[in-house]
Formats: sequence, C-alpha cells, structure tokens
Amino acid sequence: MRKLMLGLILILLAVPAWSAPSVNCEGFCYPAGTQVDGFKIKINNGAWVDVAPIVQADGNINFLYDLAPLNLANGDHTGEVKGVNMWGESPTAPFTFKRSALAALTSIRLVKR
Repeated sequence: MRKLMLGLILILLAVPAWSAPSVNCEGFCYPAGTQVDGFKIKINNGAWVDVAPIVQADGNINFLYDLAPLNLANGDHTGEVKGVNMWGESPTAPFTFKRSALAALTSIRLVKR
C-alpha cells in the first residue's frame, strides 16, 4: 500500500493590500509524479474542506485555499492540512497563525521541509 506523506514548514508572510489572505504551499507540496487527488484543510476545528490540487507546468503539485470568505476575527487561529489520494490520506500538518488589525491581509505559505 502506498502512503502519502505531507511534510510542511509554515511561514507567515505579509502580502500586498491587493492580495487575499490564503493558505498555500511554497513551490510545491508534492513532486512531479506523486499521485495526489487533492487536499483537505480545516481552520479552527471546523469541518474538513476539499481543496483541488494545482499541477504546475513542471508537474509539481500544490494548493491554494482562500481564507477571506471565513471572515476570521482578530486573534490566534489554528488549522490542519493533509493530502488525499485513492490509498487514503497523509498525516495532518497542523499550523497556527494570528490575524490582527495591523496585518489583516496576511497569507500562510507552507514550505516543504
């Protein structure tokens, strides 16, 4: 049985005012040739949400999840993300972030370790 592994390091980045807050992989989550059918993410112990994979021109696979529709309050927040394929799900990769009035437009970039 093939297993899916998701190893991520989180970096909180300030982004320009025209950019929406989001969670994404830096570069790629999975290298070309990896069989990833999608991702699941949840914020603040909410329900798991399916996120479609983005296959880049070089075949590497990542994702982008828009946080704006959640209308998150200022303060600390938690999240988890995992990869999914026909054999199951990867272990979850937990992360935390803080939303504040001074950094309201902030994205979370997940970086492969």
